[in-house]
Amino acid sequence: TLVYKFNRTNMTSPTVQVTNADLDWNPLYLFNIYRLTVATVFLGAFIADVAPSFLGGFDGRIFVITGWFYLGFALFCDYTIEQRWPHFNIQVLGQVLIDIFAMTLLMSASGGVNSGLGMLLVVAVAGGSLLTEGRTAFFFAAVASLGVLIQVTLADIYEWFGQTSYTHGGMLGISFFATAFLAFSLAQRVRASETLAKQRGEHLRYLAQLN
Repeated sequence: TLVYKFNRTNMTSPTVQVTNADLDWNPLYLFNIYRLTVATVFLGAFIADVAPSFLGGFDGRIFVITGWFYLGFALFCDYTIEQRWPHFNIQVLGQVLIDIFAMTLLMSASGGVNSGLGMLLVVAVAGGSLLTEGRTAFFFAAVASLGVLIQVTLADIYEWFGQTSYTHGGMLGISFFATAFLAFSLAQRVRASETLAKQRGEHLRYLAQLN
């Protein structure tokens, strides 16, 4: 939103106020396209029986149910993003938490952290960190780490898999926090650059009107 004030009497300089909310809706839409693509590819490949053997290798039923849920959620998010309701920050928080939950289930159904699907959690944390503000980025990293820790612990207790790697889970947790920090720092610089560019554009428009 741009607020522009121009006083023709005393030729005072414009008051420019730029908010970042409108600048973030397009990246959120692109992130949802990624979500929709992942859900479609995973579910389609598994149903068509052309997926790698590790996808759904531990529990195919949970994998399919989670895949359908995730696909429906991505379609629902497409509608809410288009309507821009509820508020942007609420959508980011809810969507990334669902991403973490769904990815953890897909990872668990495919054999746990050894399946390699934990990298999808890294993408979810990175996307949420780029879109959010404040400490929410590290909250996403903490939730993802907790999800992986719970999954590894349950797998060890109930002996779901032949091998359980706490080390792998710990490394994933560290990567979540590192990704959140880097992505959040990058997002802050990008927002500052976009705001500065908008302000300079408005000042140029003011000078053109003054001339």
